[in-house]
Amino acid sequence: MLHARRELATLEGIFASPEGAATVIAARKLAAAGWIKPEETVVLFNTGTGYKYAEAWQRALQSPSGGAA
Repeated sequence: MLHARRELATLEGIFASPEGAATVIAARKLAAAGWIKPEETVVLFNTGTGYKYAEAWQRALQSPSGGAA
């Protein structure tokens, strides 16, 4: 989720909540499995803000595994 959150922040300017970042991961897995077809349009909803989880994001990014995500 950290990688997805970084991507959303870098590419889209969205400071996503963890559940918002999880939608990116889920969509990628569904596309890889063929559930989402290349010609289909998919809308992902991020209903929260990363600011609610700023402390958790900070801890995750400071952990040894946080840099590798």
